[in-house]
Amino acid sequence: MKPTVRVIGLGQRVAGDDGVGLAVVDELCSRGVADDVDLVAVSDASDLPWLLGDVETVVMVDAASTNGPSGQVLQLSLDELRDAEVRPVSTHGLGVVAAVELANLLNLSTAELKVHVVCITIEQPREFTTTLSSRVSAAVPVAVDLVFELIGGKACTNPK
Repeated sequence: MKPTVRVIGLGQRVAGDDGVGLAVVDELCSRGVADDVDLVAVSDASDLPWLLGDVETVVMVDAASTNGPSGQVLQLSLDELRDAEVRPVSTHGLGVVAAVELANLLNLSTAELKVHVVCITIEQPREFTTTLSSRVSAAVPVAVDLVFELIGGKACTNPK
């Protein structure tokens, strides 16, 4: 079955809380999703333009820095992300908004694409570690529930 929904987790596993997008995708994998949902983990947003075509809906999950506390789960549209005081963490060479704009320039079938962005706020990574802080770790199940809501509850009863 061809996927109609793609959930993309962004992050770096060795940059602590910056890996939260990948942790959300890991949790989605363990809970299981419907057959028409494609789960993808990427370490750099420059991979995004090629992942935005051939689906109806994309949910991107990424860490973002903000002036507020870490561990907040935010749902943003691309316009809100462009205008918000929330910024993707600098370990990504290309931001989420720029990646979608690049896909549009390359005519990668994104005209009718529904894009949702789920951000988990973090402090700027300062060390190499593969573990999430307690606040960010506690946000993972909240973000997973939000993703399931955004993809229409497309969980499956038999996890993969």
